Amino acid sequence: MCNMQVFDGYFVKYFASVVALLVYAAHIYLKEPAQRGSRDDITQDYIRSMRLLQNTSKGVGDLVLVYKRITGLAGHTSRVAELLEQVCHLTYHLNLRTHSSS
Repeated sequence: MCNMQVFDGYFVKYFASVVALLVYAAHIYLKEPAQRGSRDDITQDYIRSMRLLQNTSKGVGDLVLVYKRITGLAGHTSRVAELLEQVCHLTYHLNLRTHSSS
């Protein structure tokens, strides 16, 4: 359990940041130097990309954590459903015994 939390932490922090960096900042670096524009344009693009990177990274991290919570909730729900099935099964058999003994 603890190892999964460590893995999720690294995944959220680093992998999401790398993906967001590739999506938002790569266009700055992949342009031909003549097409990049002035230093002001490059700086504006870089700042905008880094802000988008932070927000996207946080969003992906939130999605991963929500997924983990939902799977945990699904596990609890299935256990409660099994418990309710057993209770119904036991009450049915208890009713059969009380009716057959009378």
